[in-house]
Amino acid sequence: MRKILCLVIILLFFLSSILPVVNSIYVEKSTDTLENEDLPLQVYKYHIPIRINSNQELKFHASFEGWPGTGTEHNPYVIEDFEINSEGHNDAIFIGNVTDYFMIRNCYLHNASGLRDNYHGNNGIYLYKTKNGIIEDNIILNNQRNGILLYMSNSNTINRNQISNWNYGLYFDRSSDNIISNNNIYDNGGDGSYIYYDSNRNTFIGNTFSNNGRGIRIELTASNVFINNTLIKNGFYIWANTKFGWSSHSIDTTNMVNGKSIYYLKDKNNGSISSATGQIILVNSKNIVIENQNISDQIAGIEIAYCSNITLRNNNFSKNEHGLIFTESNLNNILNNTCFNNKWGFDLSGSSNNILSGNNVFNTKYESIKVSNNNIVSGNNISNNFKGVILQGDNNFIINNTISNNMWGIHCYNSANDNIIYHNYLLENEKQGYDEGDNQWDNGFPCGGNYWSDYREKYPDAKEINDTGIWDIPYEGNGFIDRYPLMREPFFEVEITSPKHSILFPIMVNKDDEVSIGYTIENTGEAGEEDVIFIFNNSEKDRDTIILYPNESYHGEFHWNTEGVTEGFYKIEIISDNDVDTAPVIVSSKNPVFKIILLLKYWLSLL
Repeated sequence: MRKILCLVIILLFFLSSILPVVNSIYVEKSTDTLENEDLPLQVYKYHIPIRINSNQELKFHASFEGWPGTGTEHNPYVIEDFEINSEGHNDAIFIGNVTDYFMIRNCYLHNASGLRDNYHGNNGIYLYKTKNGIIEDNIILNNQRNGILLYMSNSNTINRNQISNWNYGLYFDRSSDNIISNNNIYDNGGDGSYIYYDSNRNTFIGNTFSNNGRGIRIELTASNVFINNTLIKNGFYIWANTKFGWSSHSIDTTNMVNGKSIYYLKDKNNGSISSATGQIILVNSKNIVIENQNISDQIAGIEIAYCSNITLRNNNFSKNEHGLIFTESNLNNILNNTCFNNKWGFDLSGSSNNILSGNNVFNTKYESIKVSNNNIVSGNNISNNFKGVILQGDNNFIINNTISNNMWGIHCYNSANDNIIYHNYLLENEKQGYDEGDNQWDNGFPCGGNYWSDYREKYPDAKEINDTGIWDIPYEGNGFIDRYPLMREPFFEVEITSPKHSILFPIMVNKDDEVSIGYTIENTGEAGEEDVIFIFNNSEKDRDTIILYPNESYHGEFHWNTEGVTEGFYKIEIISDNDVDTAPVIVSSKNPVFKIILLLKYWLSLL
């Protein structure tokens, strides 16, 4: 009798672990992200978390609980109308090692949390080494990890679900040939959908991704297809370690990012993109101009991979995770763009031989401009960021930038060597510079080094070297020395008192460009004739001479044709030839703006 009683107790305990509680509850299917829809209340039966780990277990549960279906393609097992609160119990529904056909529909799955029995636990639905499943019309909310996770699970269908969770909405790991359609994926803390590592040939049709931490992230996969998806305050992100991994996907212009089409272009040569786009991903292309874009609320505003001779100019990037990412792309120009309120600004850590000039980068949460090898970073305004310029590689030129009010001004990692850093204006950065490698922080004498806003505080006894505008005490920073620190920041006074004196400014030109510099000269003095001579690259041919009498002014433009000239840095020489020996000249330079003022005589600004 005692044995029978024990068996009854054990049986009751087992049944309690698999049978649903018969109480019904009502849950409203509509959410804050759905508008203008009057969805009816859904009746759910409360059920404990479900764990199935084979075809045999699925068949047993279906038979024992009375789930309809036989596990065939035309008559799948159906798990439906359950509310599962999985708080403290890991996954709400786990199905592993199943090949029979099944369906999970009209369920409310929430609060999955607690002790995980594997790395991927605490999901609304977890399919492990499973295929032939259909997941549709479910509400999957507030699960600690993912809404739906597919791991090594192929040929499943995910349709018409509402998904909002702590981490990812959808997560695919080594899972291929799945169809994902008409889902509403919103307010997930991580990615709306993360398609990771050998998850290939998945098809996404008609889904809406909104207000997720990121939108659709595609990493180390190939040949996924995206049609007619809508992304709101979200975007696409691709990363791969091969050209095929970048170029094999299909993302057409029916996909809308913040109300505008995404341009995913590959194998394009010669052309421009100037019409408004939601996002641009350019792969294996060359000689393309991207201009006048306003891109915001993305994972990455523009991604460039395996490209060359791409010009980005006059674009605005704001409120993105990354403003601009270059991968394995060389010989590109990033000119006169504005990048603000992003987490990361311009990331060229995987690309070389590029030019970044005339850009404004500010209010970046982490890193503003990051480069690897053989790049030129010149004439940029980099302010109010966490890190200003980050060097990861060698042989870069960092010249004539204004780097101000950042936590870190310039940071050279230990992988960064043989970089040349000079004529930059480092103003009020908490850490002006930090060098873990072996780099040169000046360009010798008399060209000089950089301007440091804290120089006078550190070296109150320093003096000028022979009217050169250079201090006589080197500036020592964290791991570096600027041997010839500059005395003046942009547009501050440097006086020259000899009647004839030449001033050299470094400028950057490209091969076969025509350099044009507009200028204004005004002779405000009472003395006689004043001569100002402009010379490019010590050329007798490429020079202009301007003659002004008292109270005269002149507006002009200086041209220099660089046809046949090797690419690199050249100099503009400006000579003031005055008839008053002691007339001082005020000089300052900031590429690409030059400004010269002659006190008491005339002023000159080159713009």
